[in-house]
Amino acid sequence: MVQFKDLQKLVASIRTDFEKKFDQLKSDFDTLLSALKNSFPAPPPSKNFEEVVQEVVDRQKRKRNLLIFGIPEQENSLSSTVRAEGDCAAVGDLLKLLTRILISTFKSFKIGSTQS
Repeated sequence: MVQFKDLQKLVASIRTDFEKKFDQLKSDFDTLLSALKNSFPAPPPSKNFEEVVQEVVDRQKRKRNLLIFGIPEQENSLSSTVRAEGDCAAVGDLLKLLTRILISTFKSFKIGSTQS
């Protein structure tokens, strides 16, 4: 017959084995978790909120931009104001031809230098 003291020793032995195995499993889990965290690349640095808002505002401003190439140069002897007015008139005529609507409100900017 098994004595009570023998049962206490058996329970203590099982408990000790259980604690050792639990500690080993916890250590293995921590190692795996650390390896998993290190296996993923660091997320890219996020942009500052203000930079993102500014980019959205800039895109809104540019969404209606139109570049037109090949408009004939005005005479070099004319003043820059007269040349700019001529460019605006040419753009206005082109827009009217394309849209069949008179567009009177637009800004015109020349890109590049004047050809001599």
